[in-house]
Amino acid sequence: MTYFLEKNVCFLYLRNVHDYDTDLNDSVHIIKMNKEFVQLNIIKNSRELEKILKFTINKWIQKNKNYLVNTCSDEVGVGDYFAPLVCTTVKLKSSDYENLDLWRTFDSKKLSQNTILSLGKSLSKIVKHKSIILTNQKYNDLISRGFNAHVIKTYIHLLNLKNIKPEGKTIIDKYAAREKMLEYTEKINKMETQNFIFSKNYLLIEKADSLFRGASIASIIARYHFLMFIEEQNKKLNIETALGASNLVDKQVRELYKKHGEEILNFYTKKHFKNTIRVKEQNDR
Repeated sequence: MTYFLEKNVCFLYLRNVHDYDTDLNDSVHIIKMNKEFVQLNIIKNSRELEKILKFTINKWIQKNKNYLVNTCSDEVGVGDYFAPLVCTTVKLKSSDYENLDLWRTFDSKKLSQNTILSLGKSLSKIVKHKSIILTNQKYNDLISRGFNAHVIKTYIHLLNLKNIKPEGKTIIDKYAAREKMLEYTEKINKMETQNFIFSKNYLLIEKADSLFRGASIASIIARYHFLMFIEEQNKKLNIETALGASNLVDKQVRELYKKHGEEILNFYTKKHFKNTIRVKEQNDR
């Protein structure tokens, strides 16, 4: 079993393990990851090790509970032609940190698809969260109304935050400067009936999912919903669609366009991508 611990948690854990016998010490393997997290591998399945880890985490929670960021938001799918845009916002309680699954989380881009599916399913049952799966049909509708990709991302983050009602500081994985986020919010308010506020408590942090536990969890749950949606969509299309917007994506959309016509572009793709232009140009020759 692998856990990604803050350094002070890891050191507490090691100190507690060293109070036990040699057998327990030989069951733990430590790999340095970065300045914030340490990867801890428990080689042997040991209830005693799990008991020590829970004890250590509880000690850390009591010491740091006033400093934990409890609301974090992240999105996935913005650069994927065939895939939806998924945003997840999590709101953690101090007691949530007692669940060991939260300590298996790290930057979702570095986790395997199988780990994402397993961990995402588990985490979505443990923590309070809101997820929006914006289909490409809805995405295309917003683009046609004058939204751009950054405005759409801001829109679904704000929708989630309004529903989840954060308390205190909130971390959003940064994709634009604060001044731009305020501009996007103003544009949304002119085009939507709801009135959104980009709060001063919303903090924009680059690569937040590798720095904050809550952001890591939001990223994993978002990617879990993202992968589950793609799996179902692929069954409907009878093809394993590629992620991104590569030449392989061009080839796949050409095949689908020949079979199904404009409907494929409207319902299953981000139509404003250059892939659409290339496919239509080739079809017109």
